[in-house]
Amino acid sequence: MTANYPSIVLLSKLTNRLRVKLNKPLKNEEEIINALTEHEGIIDCRYNSVIQSLLINFNENIEVEEVLIRLTILYSKENGFMPIRIISSLPKREIPILAYYSLGIIAVAGVSRLFIQNISVTNLLNWLAAGTTILSIVEHIKDDIDNKGTVDPEAISVLYLLNAIRNGNFVEASAVTWLTNYGRHFFNLNFEGITLKVNKVTNTCTNEIFYNVSSIGEESPKNKNMDFIKVLLTKYIERQSPTTRNNVMFTNSNLNLVQDKLFPGFNNECEKIVFSNKGYNGNLCSI
Repeated sequence: MTANYPSIVLLSKLTNRLRVKLNKPLKNEEEIINALTEHEGIIDCRYNSVIQSLLINFNENIEVEEVLIRLTILYSKENGFMPIRIISSLPKREIPILAYYSLGIIAVAGVSRLFIQNISVTNLLNWLAAGTTILSIVEHIKDDIDNKGTVDPEAISVLYLLNAIRNGNFVEASAVTWLTNYGRHFFNLNFEGITLKVNKVTNTCTNEIFYNVSSIGEESPKNKNMDFIKVLLTKYIERQSPTTRNNVMFTNSNLNLVQDKLFPGFNNECEKIVFSNKGYNGNLCSI
């Protein structure tokens, strides 16, 4: 259960500052802060033990994504290399953008009955309300099939709307259909995030230490709507310059990116950070 994993909640993310909240208090606060600030680019870290928040200031020599990854590794190490859940502090409502336009038009069409006597305008608004509602549900069905492979049962309410249109009931039926399909999304909130697993791997030939970072428990490869945290981390990996010989991979069920980039680790020239989904694929003598 991801609920039992230590989690890092992103409270704010700027180009030179990262503020997070930890669901488990730091056991070795000084050790983690020292490990972070010893890296070039990280200016300082301030931990508030009362609310378990961590503020990290850094400069242009390091990107916010790498700061987040380094914090994840240290937090995982402190918790016995348990997976770390990185989540947003803001909920995500799975409502297609067209549904918002549909709701607006339904409201305008309903109010217009009180003030507009022009039949042509009324009919136009009626058809727009019904039409945009139907199109939004079709979009919702398509998204469900792409993301989950199934369709929510409330989508069948579109048949009620089609039958109501035949009987001249546009606005009320559109409103009922809209609420049937999207009403629950205002109460059933999802929080964007990704779960990262950190493993410590040692090359017994050279005594090099690698931190293998992988994503676990992610959605089907059909899911095209990656949330912002996945985008934040994967876009960062994409930007890395493939100039070194070490193989670095950051792949999960959503991504298939292979990069030649190896991050230095913590406090040790032999420590490295690797990204993959099935373990390190480099030329280790033995593990």
